[in-house]
Amino acid sequence: MKPVDLVLKLVHAFGRPDDVVALVSPRATWHLYIGSLPPGGTHEGRDAIATLMNGVFGPIYVPDTVRVTVHDYFGTDDRAVVRFRLEAQTSWGAPYSNEYSLMASVSDGRIDEVWEFLDGIAASEQLRAADG
Repeated sequence: MKPVDLVLKLVHAFGRPDDVVALVSPRATWHLYIGSLPPGGTHEGRDAIATLMNGVFGPIYVPDTVRVTVHDYFGTDDRAVVRFRLEAQTSWGAPYSNEYSLMASVSDGRIDEVWEFLDGIAASEQLRAADG
């Protein structure tokens, strides 16, 4: 599978943590750039990525409401970039919609490293309801 196809598969797996984790290598690293909001930062290893995904899809977003609309994508022999919109319902019933860019490196048919960027201000404003 070409890197761009694998990374598109990853983006379309958002909302299904087990499917996301199945695409990453055991020693993968996921960098989530969301400003000062948790769960931003670097998550190293498949277990840490599983914890990240399970901490987002379920507690924050209702998994079966996640919808991804891909705007652009391109790739090389070992990495790909996807720009997309993620929409979902939050676990407290509010709508969520934000723009994302994700770049990933690939080797041996698995994703090794992910750099995920999103509008942290828009996320903060939409997720503020979780704080009460």
